[in-house]
Amino acid sequence: MNPGPQLLILAAGIGSRYGGTKQLGNFGPSGESLIEYALYDAAQAGFSKVCLVIRPELEEAFLSRLSPYQDLIEITYAHQTLAQQLGGFTPPKDRIKPWGTGQAVLCAKDEITQPFAVINADDFYGAKAYQIMGDWLRKRTPTEARYALLGYPLKNTLSPHGTVSRGICAQEDDQLVSLEEHTQIRYEQEQIYDFSQDHPRPLSHNTPVSMNFWGFTPLIFQTLELGFNHFLQTRGAELKSEYYITSPIDNLVKTNQAQITLLPCEEHWMGVTYPEDKLALETGLLELHQRRQYPKTLKPLIIPG
Repeated sequence: MNPGPQLLILAAGIGSRYGGTKQLGNFGPSGESLIEYALYDAAQAGFSKVCLVIRPELEEAFLSRLSPYQDLIEITYAHQTLAQQLGGFTPPKDRIKPWGTGQAVLCAKDEITQPFAVINADDFYGAKAYQIMGDWLRKRTPTEARYALLGYPLKNTLSPHGTVSRGICAQEDDQLVSLEEHTQIRYEQEQIYDFSQDHPRPLSHNTPVSMNFWGFTPLIFQTLELGFNHFLQTRGAELKSEYYITSPIDNLVKTNQAQITLLPCEEHWMGVTYPEDKLALETGLLELHQRRQYPKTLKPLIIPG
């Protein structure tokens, strides 16, 4: 019997623009973190296991915060450090930070045995997102080279407090054909523009964008390992270079080595790109509880007594 899809949460990053550790921040009406909503939504959508990729020094904080949710869904941890998955490569002595999201996924490969989703720890994706991806993953086998990406309408992903970076998705017959990063997107008089070029470029409100909610099978680890080895040989001497998930994915698409289905998702993304976003996030979560899309609090539902 298929045990159900698994969820990989990337929680080792540091929010530079936000100015602090968002992963365990209190945003829900009872102080819930965004990870707690991810655990709850994943369990409700039939995911069988969650693995969090974290910095080793934060493990005690994560265990303390999330241990009650073990009654809801199996939770395991993997560490991301500078020295992992290097295959004998020696990093520059002055480099401090790990190697990015591609390396982060590789750090969890021993915990993943089934088709799985990958998300960011500091994004709120909406309950429907987990249902859409969970349904798609249940139709996959662990050895298929078929992957997926949730596509959100651009208008549902912006911050009123500054520009955001978004991956603009192009598709043909529901298949992803390109993913192009745009780094300075914001509203200007009810129109959305990309300000990264010399002249502002208007973008459609309904343009599908990536919020890094991916669906993979374990076969992706081979691709990530090959790509990471090449990255280390070509850019490993740089102090701040990063190996992103999107790098090998882009190569797979261009060389027709894998199919990547773009799954439409009409949910409203919420997050805290800037400190000023916190109030809107708190208000949005409170409204979801008031509309009874979530119980009054998450923890009492799963802790006996």
